Amino acid sequence: MILLKGLTIGAEVKTRLNTRQFSSEPTTVLGKVEVEKEKQDDALADLSNLLGQLKDMAVDMGSEIERTR
Repeated sequence: MILLKGLTIGAEVKTRLNTRQFSSEPTTVLGKVEVEKEKQDDALADLSNLLGQLKDMAVDMGSEIERTR
């Protein structure tokens, strides 16, 4: 888990990965591909959320710098 001034990365991702359960392992190649696509979608969503949080932090930092000038 990485901590950055109020930003916690890892706990939410871990929780979501643990809550997504598949009823059974896919037996077909197509089923396995679909499972991997879902995992990639989850990872991309996490990355998108993280980038949004980092953007907000950067905007806040810029505002603070401008305020102190």
